[in-house]
Amino acid sequence: DVGFIRFYEMKDGRHVTNPRWGDPDILRPVGQQDHSLQLICFVREEAKEIVVVNFGTHPDTLGGKKYYRDWPGYVVEYLNRVFDDTVHTVMINGCQGNSNHWNKMRGHEYDVTPIGKAQRMARIIAGEALKIYDNAEDISAGEIRGFVEIAKVGQNPTTPEEIEYAKEMRILYNRFKASNHPSVVEYSEKTGMTVPKSNRILANLSGPELYEIPMYGLEIGELAFIGFPGEPFCELGIAVKEY
Repeated sequence: DVGFIRFYEMKDGRHVTNPRWGDPDILRPVGQQDHSLQLICFVREEAKEIVVVNFGTHPDTLGGKKYYRDWPGYVVEYLNRVFDDTVHTVMINGCQGNSNHWNKMRGHEYDVTPIGKAQRMARIIAGEALKIYDNAEDISAGEIRGFVEIAKVGQNPTTPEEIEYAKEMRILYNRFKASNHPSVVEYSEKTGMTVPKSNRILANLSGPELYEIPMYGLEIGELAFIGFPGEPFCELGIAVKEY
């Protein structure tokens, strides 16, 4: 109950990321949320143990453009506090590009503040980590190896109609300077074009056809870390863990 797919199929066939609350046109979420949690402990001689927690969902309960530690920061705080600061906790977010903390298929949690939501999520995640901490399986350290490889990824396809919608949305947003202005909301509902989507489409017009995306790997004995930049979808993380 802390991560949900935020990409939805609408009744008219459209696919929308983060539709508005209570939209009667929402049909179903599209995608597979990764509910798994990983815990790794590095036991060191004459030094604090390092506890690494991996869980994936969007850390954006506060919203806006302010810096905030969000639920990952609270997970670190809660686990360090439980162990009386005898460990260093590291929180690594998993693949979560199509996931966040709101379930638009049910009513809005108006009684939950953004900070309260982050703290609640952290209590659940930290609690799950504590459940498995004492039953962790020993893994020998072994050889340490790493790699960096570059993947070339193309742009998302865009129709000429979407480009025109994006240009008009940019004009509207520049005029009112608010994505929730009635004129902007009305145009978005009419065309399906949001401010973030218009920004992506217009940025791609002057961008390269292929983007170079670095992928990172670190192997420590029988243990492997695989990392991606940006916001890869949950399904990619699930596939890596299954492999």
